[in-house]
Amino acid sequence: KKTQKIKIKKVTQKLIDRVARVFQLWVRLRDTDPNGYGFCSTCWIQVRYDKADGWHFMKRWHHNTLFNEQNVNIQCKSCNAPWGWSWEQFKMGLYIDNKYWAGTSEELVRKSNEVKKFEYDELLDIERDYKERIKNFKESI
Repeated sequence: KKTQKIKIKKVTQKLIDRVARVFQLWVRLRDTDPNGYGFCSTCWIQVRYDKADGWHFMKRWHHNTLFNEQNVNIQCKSCNAPWGWSWEQFKMGLYIDNKYWAGTSEELVRKSNEVKKFEYDELLDIERDYKERIKNFKESI
């Protein structure tokens, strides 16, 4: 008698990146007006959502804050350079504290140090949720 093999879906970096693209599109849309324009969270120049980035205050390799909406905000491509912690990082912390509440950036730093291991279905749920939000947002404008 043959036993059936159960195929376990693995979480891969490719899947995480795919979900992150959807999430970042949502963030860029969230931070814009009905015409698709927002202001860079660090230099305040006006930028269109499809020409902007979703900038992570705590970098993407911190999985516990990867999909945290307070951690990611619209940013122009010039400011989203890969320099690591910098003046822009400090300004982003101030921006986050002003946008949400004082201490939010410190809370994100703390959360980012907690280990997070994604489950396959969890990532698919996140992707589904943000695709739905994007659809609803586009329909409302």
